[in-house]
Amino acid sequence: MKQKDILSFSIYDLRQKKRFRSRMIMGIGAVEFLLILWFILQIGLTSVYERIENENLSDNSLIGYVSLSDEQSDEKTILDAVEVYPDRFTGETLTAGVVNIPEYLFREDWIFVNMKYVELRCEEQTFCGENDYSYDFDKIAGKEYRKGQYSVPLNLAVVDSKQWLGTNDLEEYYHKYKDAYDDGIIAGKNSVDKDQIIISDYMLEKMGIEDDQFESLIGKEIDISCDGIILIKGKELVGIVDSRLFYLSGIKGDPQVILGIERQEYGVWGIDTMDVRLPIKSYSDAEWLWTRFLMEDYGNYSFSAAATVSSLDTVATTQKVVVGLLNTFGVFICSIVLFGLVCFMANDVKSREYFYGMLNICGMNRREICTVHFYEVAIVWAVGFVVGLISACSVYLLVQSTLYKIMSITEKPPISSYFSSIMIGGGIGLVFFVGIELLLVVFCLSRSSIRQMMEA
Repeated sequence: MKQKDILSFSIYDLRQKKRFRSRMIMGIGAVEFLLILWFILQIGLTSVYERIENENLSDNSLIGYVSLSDEQSDEKTILDAVEVYPDRFTGETLTAGVVNIPEYLFREDWIFVNMKYVELRCEEQTFCGENDYSYDFDKIAGKEYRKGQYSVPLNLAVVDSKQWLGTNDLEEYYHKYKDAYDDGIIAGKNSVDKDQIIISDYMLEKMGIEDDQFESLIGKEIDISCDGIILIKGKELVGIVDSRLFYLSGIKGDPQVILGIERQEYGVWGIDTMDVRLPIKSYSDAEWLWTRFLMEDYGNYSFSAAATVSSLDTVATTQKVVVGLLNTFGVFICSIVLFGLVCFMANDVKSREYFYGMLNICGMNRREICTVHFYEVAIVWAVGFVVGLISACSVYLLVQSTLYKIMSITEKPPISSYFSSIMIGGGIGLVFFVGIELLLVVFCLSRSSIRQMMEA
């Protein structure tokens, strides 16, 4: 028989078996409901956990302020923590200082330096700054608490180490932005030595410098002046970096200009306290250090990971409770439903032994009889799968709108987690039900009475 004829016969036969059809649809729907809901919650909450973790990696740091005078004394500072707990940190010590430019230039009547007063000179060229009220870096970084746009400021940070970014910062940068540059570098490099300078692409754009001019500036000495007063003179521009990286640097004010200096030069820039950031390997290490530091005195410090650790704990607790309930009650209910369905399928196959013999007399061989059952179960499974899918998604949306709010979970699982949950749950159900039905039919056809009848 042709496959089209076998399918038509399967549909006709299925329409006659109303009791079989309704029970199977209800049973398969219940099983698929539990499977899909279990996988959506498991994969969805795991995805939320990973997303919170990966998109807040730059926060996983021990931060503090170290007075330059304290550094020379015997007072314990957070810089000593790296030597005491080296396995908990990434090994990077990021120190920086933010220059109070108005105070440094004796323009204390200014609150900040507006870009319209800034000039950048490179060789014979002079570029004038422009204030287009486009400064909103919190919004660029995905934060919603800062609304509106602001005057474009010139903020300068000085660092006494080559690194001003940690590996955690770059990992978050790659996770957040699909169009991320390699190491965030648009031109040159993103590390600075003494008397070298890095500027963001955003700052250069506010100077009227186009993208195609970036490469030509690398390696050149530049001057930056504010309202005619020299701020930076004769420093080598070694890197132009994606502006989104500066938000992740953890330096106060998200400065878009980084200048390399030596440790003893902080005082020259009017800085007597260094901002210190010690990136931590993982959030579990952050929790461990948190409890340990409560018992010790490391001066002025804080854990920027506190809010993220709290969010991760909330998601982990929710996942443990919800999935634990599904594991306990879901497996029990699913086992009962599956046992009942298998018994029902076995009785249905057994009651049709002579029907199979008649089909064989009419010209159907064993393979075609098995194909009939394959189509029947596949059709019933498809309807049951849709019923289970709709029920599972409805319950999950209810969980998301109630339990997530109660537990203060604001992150939503990515769409891919829903598709993977549906594919896994549906695939398991299809293979199980079709496989069991075909095994029962093959077993029935191999019985001696049926075989003898078919051979006669």
